[in-house]
Amino acid sequence: VGADAPPDVFAPAKAELARVLMAEGDHVGAAKELEALRAVPNLPPAYRAGSAYDLGACKLKLREPDAAAKLFEEAVKGSGEEAVAAAVQLAELHLRSPDAARHKAAVELLAGAVKGVKSVADFHNDFVPVTEVQGGFELAVTTLLADAAFEPALKAAEAYAAVSAAGREREKRAEVLAAWAAALKKNKEDAGPKFKAAADEFAALAALQPGTDGKLEMLRRAAALYRQADDPAAAAARLKEAAKLPDVPEAVTGPVLVELADAMLAAGQTDGVWKVFNEILASGRASSTATRYRLARQFVDSR
Repeated sequence: VGADAPPDVFAPAKAELARVLMAEGDHVGAAKELEALRAVPNLPPAYRAGSAYDLGACKLKLREPDAAAKLFEEAVKGSGEEAVAAAVQLAELHLRSPDAARHKAAVELLAGAVKGVKSVADFHNDFVPVTEVQGGFELAVTTLLADAAFEPALKAAEAYAAVSAAGREREKRAEVLAAWAAALKKNKEDAGPKFKAAADEFAALAALQPGTDGKLEMLRRAAALYRQADDPAAAAARLKEAAKLPDVPEAVTGPVLVELADAMLAAGQTDGVWKVFNEILASGRASSTATRYRLARQFVDSR
């Protein structure tokens, strides 16, 4: 097709040629075709936005991230699957930048990319697979936590629900809340509500775990956070659930029972704690010796 062909003929031919070259790995050739396409006067808006995304993808392959970012910014303003894909690609470029302000901007881009999506099965895009979108959200939470940008990290975790595997977004939310609580505690601010919210998330996640190991981990994490939220009764309740799980490894049973005894004592459940102590003492494990010494010291010190 000649350069003097009308835009409605020239544009689709050039766009198709560029994508063939991209599929063959000739990103230099594809970029030349796309630049020629974008130089056409009165180029239809759909082709301008689509070519911006394709050229941005070429620039990424050619290791020109700044040029790619500008093209993705243009493509995001369009519509259709290219705009969604551009948002995901631009978000990742922001997150890999050393500029913390760009990290926060990535959250809105990712949230916009999954707007209207109800579940991972609903996401369909010919330019970006759902696994890449999931990876973008995971990177966003990790990066923003490293920045101590807890509110944007929480927004990313909540938006992640649209495309995450079952329960994964709740795990990310719990991690953000726990980190936020720890930061508040370090600054001598009221961290209790955040610790409790994180504990509630981990407790709910236990039911979603397919095996004993996963359930055990979530319940113990919940219990530790409830203790920090000054709710030892809730911690004891979760640890009682953990102690009743089937096939708990022998090496883990002792520490779980010790944690349970501590939580019960903190909650003032002194009558029931003797049953737990006796179970630890009868086990013959390392925790048994430590508990015997602990009780003996307590009896001596209290006369």
